[in-house]
Amino acid sequence: MWSGIDKTVGTSAAARIRSEEKEKAENKREIARMKEKLPGNVWIPSEGFSQADSEEQKRLLMTLTLESKVMSDSITNEDKRKYYSYQLKASKDKVDINKISGLYTI
Repeated sequence: MWSGIDKTVGTSAAARIRSEEKEKAENKREIARMKEKLPGNVWIPSEGFSQADSEEQKRLLMTLTLESKVMSDSITNEDKRKYYSYQLKASKDKVDINKISGLYTI
């Protein structure tokens, strides 16, 4: 007689949850390794807001603010220098990530 409850569904769901938890833990370890190899890299995601991360958040906010000024053509020469300095760092950081991941070689 069919009871309407499929007991295998719960088992596979539990296995899927364990697999997702393992994947999250591995992702956290990988991010920690990347932060260790490339401290201050703007492309490495942060979790929460530690003191170091807040500096990255401030830089990101400043970059977005300057970008809006660039787009509206209401930017000073000093702000242009800051903006392009931030953009240059972001590009360098992206190349660094590609180097350690093996996607980019010289």
